[in-house]
Parts: sequence; structure tokens; C-alpha cells
Amino acid sequence: MLGNANYCSAGQLSPLLNDPLYRTIGIGTRIFLSGAQGYVAWYGTQHNPDVPRSENGTPRKGAGTLV
Repeated sequence: MLGNANYCSAGQLSPLLNDPLYRTIGIGTRIFLSGAQGYVAWYGTQHNPDVPRSENGTPRKGAGTLV
């Protein structure tokens, strides 16, 4: 059965905020979400890696979406 899973950032626990330049998380990354195993398949429709960033690389507005 195919389906979609949505993930909402949990602040300091967010894997995308802790890897703001996508060095670890990206297409093909194995994930465990809601008790199921899967893989990141593609960038989300609102993915924008070219937003302004702070000194440590954290996006200052919406940036990374992964599917």
C-alpha cells in the first residue's frame, strides 16, 4: 500500500534544522517515521534551498521540504 507521510518541524528536534545544508538528509536517506521505514524520495513542492541563512546556516524563512 502506498501512502504519504507528513512531518512537521519540532523545533530543536527537527532533523532539517539540525542539518540545514542537507549534508546528511536528502534523496535516498533512509527514515523511520510513525513506526514505518521508508526513504526520502524527492524534494517537496515548496523546497527552496536558496533562502537567506543565519551565520550557522539555519534558514531565516521556509526552505527545505522533502518527500
